[in-house]
Amino acid sequence: PKTIFAISPGVKFAYVFGVEDSYSYGFEIAISYLDSKKTFNYGGVLAVDFNKSYQKVHLGLEILYPIIALEFGPTFLIDKVNDKSHLGYTISPFLTGIIFIPAFSYSNFKEFKSIYELGVIFKYPFYIKNNNGIWSHIYNE
Repeated sequence: PKTIFAISPGVKFAYVFGVEDSYSYGFEIAISYLDSKKTFNYGGVLAVDFNKSYQKVHLGLEILYPIIALEFGPTFLIDKVNDKSHLGYTISPFLTGIIFIPAFSYSNFKEFKSIYELGVIFKYPFYIKNNNGIWSHIYNE
């Protein structure tokens, strides 16, 4: 079986609904475990988003399926307008792919408005290890 670990850094841009109609941008890095014998694969992600009203830091677990994926986990938000911080969660379904990934995310906080983001993530996987122990950026077994 083909088994690899991948590190996928990326940048993202989104339109924001909820707090105020505006835009956000950010970056993320995902580490994924991929096994060709399994239908579902998994990984983790660290994401940081910026908006004129807030900054979010998200740590999530990804469940990957051949076409779609789901990411969920805790999110820490810094409210720049009111100088407060909030803890909540984010759920993000997205289409799997390389380079151009359409995505949606929903973030909920107890004392802050829910945030809905619709955007795109640009990222490219760097494959760390396959069964041959090869370090490369292209996986072509």
